[in-house]
Amino acid sequence: MDAQRFARMEELFHAALELPMDSRDGFLRDACGEDQALYASVTELLEAEQVNGKLTDIVQQEARNLAEPEPLSPGDALGQYVIRERIGTGGMGDVYAAEQLAPVQRHVAIKVMRFGANDPRVLSRFEGERQALAMMSHPSIATVHDAGATSDGQPFFVMELVEGKPIDEFVEAENLDVEARLQLFIQVCRALEHAHQKGVIHRDLKPNNILVESADGTTIPKVIDFGIAKATLEPFTASAIETHAHQLIGTPLYMSPEQADTGGADIDTRSDIYALGTILYTLLTGQHPLDTAKLTANSFTERQRAFDDNIVRPSARLDRLSGRQRRIVADLDWVVLRALERDRERRYSSAGDFADDIQRALAELPVLAGPPGEWYRLSKFVQRNKVPVLAGVAVFVALVVGLSAATVGFLRATASEQVAQEKAATADAVTGFLVQLFQASDPTVENLADMTTRDLLARGMNELDRELAGQDATKAAIHFAIGRVYGNLALHEESYDQYSKAVALYEAMPEDERKSLDLADALTGLAGSTRRKNDAAGALALSERALAIYTAIQPEDQVPVAGAMRAMAQAQRALGEYDKARDQMAEAVDILSVAAPGSYE
Repeated sequence: MDAQRFARMEELFHAALELPMDSRDGFLRDACGEDQALYASVTELLEAEQVNGKLTDIVQQEARNLAEPEPLSPGDALGQYVIRERIGTGGMGDVYAAEQLAPVQRHVAIKVMRFGANDPRVLSRFEGERQALAMMSHPSIATVHDAGATSDGQPFFVMELVEGKPIDEFVEAENLDVEARLQLFIQVCRALEHAHQKGVIHRDLKPNNILVESADGTTIPKVIDFGIAKATLEPFTASAIETHAHQLIGTPLYMSPEQADTGGADIDTRSDIYALGTILYTLLTGQHPLDTAKLTANSFTERQRAFDDNIVRPSARLDRLSGRQRRIVADLDWVVLRALERDRERRYSSAGDFADDIQRALAELPVLAGPPGEWYRLSKFVQRNKVPVLAGVAVFVALVVGLSAATVGFLRATASEQVAQEKAATADAVTGFLVQLFQASDPTVENLADMTTRDLLARGMNELDRELAGQDATKAAIHFAIGRVYGNLALHEESYDQYSKAVALYEAMPEDERKSLDLADALTGLAGSTRRKNDAAGALALSERALAIYTAIQPEDQVPVAGAMRAMAQAQRALGEYDKARDQMAEAVDILSVAAPGSYE
């Protein structure tokens, strides 16, 4: 049986299990259609499951293990520990503040688990896990001191008592800015890196398991419950995997796709990386990256569908940030989305690599998760070096505009001489304005060296209406040129704004051949920026408009046609229309291989 058919059979089996007995046959007949062999195979599995006495025994044992224990009361003793108060409760057990009387006196936290009562295998794993946790020594990991069992067989852990707030509550209560949140999160990553090097996977990372303490001006996050979830599980033999698949161990809102799929049978340290990515997303945006209703659904199939949804970039959910913070968050889009890759092979290989990339973003260095290419690295260089490269940037901008005008002039040689002269004059005006912008001094700026290239471009845009009153064609061309520059510097919000202004100006002008073609150029640029704002449908409509203009006015000029087709393909891919996107892109490549060989990457 091939893997695809087995996967389909497994999917139908689990879906049918969730239905009432009298609804299963009708569901399977509809789902299998004319594939009688598939129907027979799934029906046979369901019948075997129904008469499997081992499964009934397992369910009954799980019910006994999960029976609600009597809560401990203040003054109750667990060996050398005396309970003071219950300070928390969760799906896996209750947490108490207690006092250790011997061999040392100290305040501790005791977590009494609901799993494993009367099961020597679980108690044995508790002891093994305690030994593994005792090997860890990190300031951001709450120490595990001891392990044991209550008189009625409930296992417990004795841990360092951390009196702090969950990390998400702490950053909001302290109103921390983006940089402070990232510095705090880096400490958490370093703690996970230490644990993973000791061979311990957390399995239940979430904000409530990362408490933040502040003392003497120092803020320290503490990861708690390290290894607790792992310690409650029996070793995963083949039979255990067969019967425990899809049993959730952990917190659905923060677990990785593979953990949600296998219940923990096939996870590694990269599952913790996924949970870290989810936590970082919520710390930055205050929102969960996926549909929480799907993630917490009773249906296994529905939970898995949550991971198929596109994740909105963190920067798209933040609109009130300073210039530096906006740059950092723009890079963090790449970092967070890499940590949240559904395919774990594409995630960071370690928590240390995750932390290192966050530190690169803070230093405004290229992040490893960022888009590859020279333009991206150049943008980071410009942001770090500011004025020392402004003269070079001025030349760069002039070249962008000048070469663009030269290319358009060459490729549109069939246009009238008057149109060519108008475009040349506009290109000269654009180049002159931008070079003057970068060379001019501003008496209102006390220290020009403190201004970034983006600050200077923004200042120039503010002066545009005053300097070029009544010259709408030139203003539109400048907005278009700066839109390209911003796009090449990975400043996509600014790029979108500039392209939008260019389109608006061109649409307001009296229609002629030249202005229509310029409008098509601006529409193509705007389509790319719109797609990066997670509006793939809008991007597709814009690129279709551009293509219609190109083919109606100058069908013999194939390069801009290919550019519009490429924008359409990218939008179609973002919409999940992969066949259309592939065909569209292939056609664009074919066109460019003839019309402009060597120009397409």
